Amino acid sequence: MRGPKSGLGRLGLLAFGAGIISTRFGGEDPLASAPNGDNWHHEGLTRRAAQAAGWSQTAENALAFHADYVDSYLYNPLWWLDITNGGGWDRLRVVMSSQADLVNVHFDDLFDTESVLAMWRRYLSGTVAGLLWVEHQDIPARDKVSMAHNLVGVSLHAIQDFYSHSNWINDEKRRTTFFNIADAQRRRTELWTGSYETPERFGVHHHGKYLFACTVLNNVGTVGRGMLRVMCHAASPFAKSAICQWVKECNEAEAINPDEVAGIDLDPTNGVLWVKPGINVDSTWQAPLGAQERGFDRSEGLVLFRLAYNLAYRTSCEWLHILDHIMEANDLQSFWDEVKTTGIATGDYLGDRAPYEDFNQLPYRFLSTGQYPPTPSQRDTDQWYVRLTVATADESNAGTDADIVPFIDGRRFGSLDHAPRPPRPEPGERPHRGVARSILGINDHERGDVRSYMIGPLNEPPSRIELLNDAPSVGDLIVAAAEGIWDAVVGAFEAVGDFFLSLIGFHADFVDEGHVAVSAAALEGLAPGESSDWSIRCNGGSEGDYRVTGHVRATNRSGTLPNGVATRTYEVHVDELICLEESDWDRFTSSDEPFVLGLVMGHGGGAEPIRWRTGPFSGVDTGDRRSINRDFQVTVPRQYGFISVAVAVYESDDESSSDRDGLLDAFADTLTQAVGESEDGFVVLLGEWIASGWKLDWFEAVAFRRAETVDVRFYERAPVGQWLRGGDRISRQLTETHRKTAFVPDMVTCDCPSRLVTEIDIPEVAERTFGPLGGRDRIRERLRKALVEAPEHRRAPGKPPGIGGRTVRRVPGKPPKRAPRHRRRRNA
Repeated sequence: MRGPKSGLGRLGLLAFGAGIISTRFGGEDPLASAPNGDNWHHEGLTRRAAQAAGWSQTAENALAFHADYVDSYLYNPLWWLDITNGGGWDRLRVVMSSQADLVNVHFDDLFDTESVLAMWRRYLSGTVAGLLWVEHQDIPARDKVSMAHNLVGVSLHAIQDFYSHSNWINDEKRRTTFFNIADAQRRRTELWTGSYETPERFGVHHHGKYLFACTVLNNVGTVGRGMLRVMCHAASPFAKSAICQWVKECNEAEAINPDEVAGIDLDPTNGVLWVKPGINVDSTWQAPLGAQERGFDRSEGLVLFRLAYNLAYRTSCEWLHILDHIMEANDLQSFWDEVKTTGIATGDYLGDRAPYEDFNQLPYRFLSTGQYPPTPSQRDTDQWYVRLTVATADESNAGTDADIVPFIDGRRFGSLDHAPRPPRPEPGERPHRGVARSILGINDHERGDVRSYMIGPLNEPPSRIELLNDAPSVGDLIVAAAEGIWDAVVGAFEAVGDFFLSLIGFHADFVDEGHVAVSAAALEGLAPGESSDWSIRCNGGSEGDYRVTGHVRATNRSGTLPNGVATRTYEVHVDELICLEESDWDRFTSSDEPFVLGLVMGHGGGAEPIRWRTGPFSGVDTGDRRSINRDFQVTVPRQYGFISVAVAVYESDDESSSDRDGLLDAFADTLTQAVGESEDGFVVLLGEWIASGWKLDWFEAVAFRRAETVDVRFYERAPVGQWLRGGDRISRQLTETHRKTAFVPDMVTCDCPSRLVTEIDIPEVAERTFGPLGGRDRIRERLRKALVEAPEHRRAPGKPPGIGGRTVRRVPGKPPKRAPRHRRRRNA
């Protein structure tokens, strides 16, 4: 875990806490900046091994970053929130989606020899499988090199952790590297690693934790606390994760702190340190307790640390030499030379982040994919995995929130989704999805996305891949809903005549009403520019008989509604009023004075009807025609939307213009209310169906097996360019285009030095880090300033630290009495 190198160094307390949130072969001074290979051990081990293997300075920088920052992406909330170096919500989402894979590269939670050896094979062969894959990619050379650094760096992190996290160094007979002991001898050896993610009761010994978590969490600032509240919400898939448990514990629990760490006196009233004893010897100041947990005297801690460090260094060096031989044997020397000579400048140490943060990269998943810890029956050497890359079309509404489910040779696997899974609900609870999906999760399958996923295990290479849009298929429901609108419109028109007859007080004489509907099929059948005529007859008997004529013309204008529903626009033209038969008598005159109320309605999109009316036409006799000449633009959903036109004819008497407006409003409101519920339900249903639709541009697969002889098979990209609505699926036969194999030995003889570290202790590291200003005193002074005097985090005198207004309390009573150093209590 990291301190000031995260860009938050000016916040001393934050940096200090970041360094100790969870130490994995971490650092000596938790306040040191980076790069600093003398302090941060994964960085230092990787740099020294790369130098011995002939890597350039810039390549060494890149390799060290990828080896070192595995822990920061996994455990360090300060790196997640480090805005200066690209952190914030986007990185937090990446972290949420990567936790399970990054946990798998630490050599923890393995409780039998077979599991330990299986992970060695997975890490070694997975690295080579990834290198064979990345070298074959048609991408910029710099991206290929960056991903290769990630693959090798993460593998180095894993094998460096082995010696500190396992019982390998406990037996003097094994105080050489893993690569220098024959497989048969390894299998006769009882091997295990400490428990970390797995509950301790299932393991042999715990890895150990040194947590300044409460101090850190109390000082992450308003924004940081807000993010952590969201992250640790009950609906979050991380509600039960380690960091969220820390938040809960620091709100409720009481601190029990040792009064000394590696000879540094700490003020126990500050609530600084939480200790979980374990076997790790990740740093010199953790080594004494690690020695004690392994059954040694605490005084042997530095000896064990130096041994673990030396073996980790020599193993790293040996692994790089093995990779040299593998790449040369497979005619990949040119690519490998680029990997060993191209990198990043020291000043840009934190800049090579894409392999951890781009979801079309994440090459380390060639190492991490698979059940972890492996079960005794699981044999990676017999199993295949598929790296599936999926491209969503780059056009409007091509993305989807639906689950996209892969089938490989008919076998269904989990949905292609980088978002973290919500926690399984307790009995009787409703499942939580909102927070995980909308805030914490990665939105997969968005417009233009290219994302990659690991699928497996398989018993053999794949031959066919299907992708299913697992959203509910609602086609029949949509048809039924569209028919419901039609029925509602027809019913409303049948009742509107009685409605008009019931109106009183408007002084005009009602003649008759009529209507026409142009079906969705008829509209879809019109090419741009084509039209369909319509006419409506209003026969009021003695009150007169009239016809209103017009036509609907299709345009070439299309679009979408706000919910993504595709639409088409039509022009509705009202031509004229024809008097078929004038009324028997109208106020002592022989001519009529009719006026027309009209509505043009587009159905299926939820739009309000278009209202129109004419003024009274004077002197209208049988056979007369009066021009109306009104045009309206109507937009309806494609395939399901239809258009209706309704008119009512009145004979003018003593009504006013406002009376005619009132009649029109009453007409429109009555029909809108009659069909409104059906319209709303249809719009919602159609919108949900459309939103679930996904346009797949293409997909591409590569299959790999992590056996002693790595096998990687490349398949032809499958172009699709097709919409998949809810329930739809696409299937493609895979065509193999290329195959690469490589033998990956787990033994080596090389000229890597057998010893590197001869003496490391706190004063020496402090002097290298801070200069000749003192060892323990200098560290103690920096801790004191960070924890007590930092102006950004000054507390009221005597007030214990708290989170969100709640306090972290010490156990009532006196501070713990210091035990003799050679007999420190287990719970110290």
